[in-house]
Amino acid sequence: MNKKLLKFLSVLLVVGLGFVIFVLMVEAQEQRLSDEAKEILKNVRVICVIVDESYGKADKVRLPFLEYSKRILRYGGLTVVGRDEKTYDATLQVWTEGEAISADFGAFRRRYSGAEINGKLSMKIGKNTLYSLPFSFTYGPDYVIPSIAYVTPNDASFKKAFNYGFLPALFKMFAHIKGLETVIAALKDEDSTVRGGAARSLGEIKDSRAIKPLIAVVLKDEDSGVRSGASIALSKITGENFGDPSKWPHPSEWQEWWEKNKAK
Repeated sequence: MNKKLLKFLSVLLVVGLGFVIFVLMVEAQEQRLSDEAKEILKNVRVICVIVDESYGKADKVRLPFLEYSKRILRYGGLTVVGRDEKTYDATLQVWTEGEAISADFGAFRRRYSGAEINGKLSMKIGKNTLYSLPFSFTYGPDYVIPSIAYVTPNDASFKKAFNYGFLPALFKMFAHIKGLETVIAALKDEDSTVRGGAARSLGEIKDSRAIKPLIAVVLKDEDSGVRSGASIALSKITGENFGDPSKWPHPSEWQEWWEKNKAK
């Protein structure tokens, strides 16, 4: 094979790989919710959630996508059903894959104390995708753990990756469809996991209407993880940073900031 042909094939391979990478990057981006699609989705009342999940060697892991979808979407007046139901208005397709992340602790002790998930939410009516949103999160690995914990890939922290990756994405999607008030209402949910997911999503949405409710969470929520998530969200919205609220003896800085800035 002559040098010119080799050079041509090399260039063709590089261009081809570049195109594949470009396509994958485009597919991973959020699909814009058009005004027409938003109007259509406003009339949706019953959603069928279909989950396709795979976690490599963690073959026994199943994450609670359906359970939390039911709990969260009720704030938008929506009823969630599983794939066995025949009657519904729209489909929420949840695709996700992930893997356990391990770390060595010496003396041949390998522990799977971290986890990564990557996925995509797609809202469909029939075969038409009206809105899609990617999500991902890598948790850990933790290096301070009990010796008997995280022994196999199935023991890995997939639930924490789910809490920080999937839940904020779901809230963000339905804030765009049903309005910001659906997320703000969930800040008072009985489940701290739901409250934390709502707080983190508000930090991604960055709407100033969420500032006052988030300050209330920072001041009053009994869960330090939820307070921390609300503080981080406030920092993303306002550009201010008063540190981790879980460590404050008197976390009043955000309240003082609000009193000075609410009229602006």
